Parts: sequence; structure tokens; C-alpha cells
Amino acid sequence: MENKNNKIDNKIVTYNDMLYKSSPVRAADYISDKYNDIHRQLYQRAVDKLLKELNISKEDLKINYKLVEIKQDEYFKPSKVIIKNLSYPFTATTYDLDKYWDNYEFLEEYKDLSEYWIDEESTKDAELIYIDYIKGKGKFKSKYTQKEFWVDFNYINENTRLNKDNFSLTNTFSYKLNNKIFGE
Repeated sequence: MENKNNKIDNKIVTYNDMLYKSSPVRAADYISDKYNDIHRQLYQRAVDKLLKELNISKEDLKINYKLVEIKQDEYFKPSKVIIKNLSYPFTATTYDLDKYWDNYEFLEEYKDLSEYWIDEESTKDAELIYIDYIKGKGKFKSKYTQKEFWVDFNYINENTRLNKDNFSLTNTFSYKLNNKIFGE
């Protein structure tokens, strides 16, 4: 979050990606803005606890302070906040909301692909070749057995191997035009 100039960058504004390290996002959850809503609730409860501990009322916050949120890469992870004093001595203090953050329980249990019911040889080297965001499933193909199989999103995480050909833009018209690749 912090760079060399001691300046804090906040690159995440909203949680509206379709693919996170923990799992892909179902289309229905994306459309309903589910992850932003959950984050907002967790954040507000944590800030309320912090302000209570610092003995800052909501009215005092509106008049004398500015609050800036620094978000994490996943919606359920605790944010940091910078509280700036708008009057002398104009201090700015960063607080980690980790100790104030409520534990968010996933409704689904995330599993490893090796736990999937298909034979061990197929899951050992399987690569993700397609994501169906509507159904909440991913299609895998084993390089060794050539078997293709579908799994729920709870088997897809940051350790999932992706098929580079299927998730690459190198065979698209725009990529070839921008990189001056002709005749392939």
C-alpha cells in the first residue's frame, strides 16, 4: 500500500471484478453488487468501533476530521483508514481496522481440485480452460488423460492452473493489430 515516498496509494475503489484470488464471482453476485455491500457493512462496523475507542463522535468526525479508507485486494479483508485532523496540528494517523473487523464467514467451503471426485490422474495436471460466470462453474482439461470436466467455483482459487491459450489475448485481432503481427 505504501510506496517509497511515504504516500499511501488506494488502487481499489470498488469490489467489482469477476475474478479474485479466492474465487471467481458468479454473475448474479456481480450484478447485485453483493461484495461491495458486504464490504461496506464490515467497514462501517469496524470504523464505528474505532471511533468509539478514540472517543470521536460522528458529529465531531464530520466537523473536525477527514476519514480516508485504504482497501485490501479482497472484499472480506480488513481495510486501513487514515484519520486527518482538519484543525491545528493537522495530523494524519493511519489505523489498521484488523482488530475491529468482524469475521466474515463464507457460506461456501473452498476446496482444492485434488478433492474432486474424478480420478487422480486427471486432476493432477488439469488446467482451467473456460469459466461460466452464469452457472458458477469452470471447465477443466487434463493434459495427461485428455478428460474434460466441470467443477463449481468453490474448486477454483489462486492455485488453479490456467490454460494460457484460452486465457490469453494473443490470438485476438486487436492484439495482432496493435503488435503489428501479420500473416499468422
